[in-house]
Amino acid sequence: MSDEHWSETFVHDSVTTDNRADFVSANSKYATMEDAAFGGFNAQKRAGKPFWFPESIDKLPDDASRSDFTTKARSLLGINIPKDVEALNDFNFKDGLAEGSKVDDNFVGLIKNWAVEKGVSTSELKKMVSFYNGPLTKHVTEIAAEMETQQFEAAAKACHEALVADPDFGSDEKVKEQSELFRRAILNKFGLSPDDAEEVADAMVKGGLTTNPKLAKIMLKAFAPMAAEGSTNAGGGTGTAGIKQASPYEAKKTRWPKSPTEWGNESDKWEDESPQTRNALGYKDPNAQ
Repeated sequence: MSDEHWSETFVHDSVTTDNRADFVSANSKYATMEDAAFGGFNAQKRAGKPFWFPESIDKLPDDASRSDFTTKARSLLGINIPKDVEALNDFNFKDGLAEGSKVDDNFVGLIKNWAVEKGVSTSELKKMVSFYNGPLTKHVTEIAAEMETQQFEAAAKACHEALVADPDFGSDEKVKEQSELFRRAILNKFGLSPDDAEEVADAMVKGGLTTNPKLAKIMLKAFAPMAAEGSTNAGGGTGTAGIKQASPYEAKKTRWPKSPTEWGNESDKWEDESPQTRNALGYKDPNAQ
């Protein structure tokens, strides 16, 4: 009969002919078996008594009943599983995200669809989002930065080796000398402050100056002659003779009058200077043959 109540045909060892009427009467307010199960649970809970769910939902009569039972059990336990993507519109996908960082929209779209497809609860989804935005993203970023640094260093090394092998330079010392003159040209030739000059130099480096040997060769050869701020006379005469007799301090002061941080100390000696600095200042050893 279509209007027959489920309790009238419910089969269980505890329901007998003698107590069937009482069973039907007690459960008449529950439209389904699932409602009765949860009603019993709540009644026992209010009475402070234990209540056990069925050992297996497979004992329920059909798929619809099992689905309904599962949905209500999840609700009772506070487990919220989104039915569609729209159900996650108010979900906080910024959880665990570093301050100032933006949400990865591609990630949000992917995980929404995945969560709905796999039936992932919002509580579990929250843990996953927090992990992705926090430790996982930090780890991936650090690895990417490390790889980028390694690639840059490898390219810079290859560039330097190519310049050393180039006939226009021919040695490691010559490349370093020209690089120093390039830096001083940026600092002294264009009226830049030291900070601005360093910023420009950094931009050139990032733009390929230290990773592209062809570009580096052009830039070094073009800028190195611009390094001097003023006369090459270092105060003890003219030209090379003056450099021979001047101290490194006086030579630097004369060559780079706008850069006092480069002068060093008055007590500095030529033999303490690097070959690159001596070459940059045009120094010639008076004892050399």
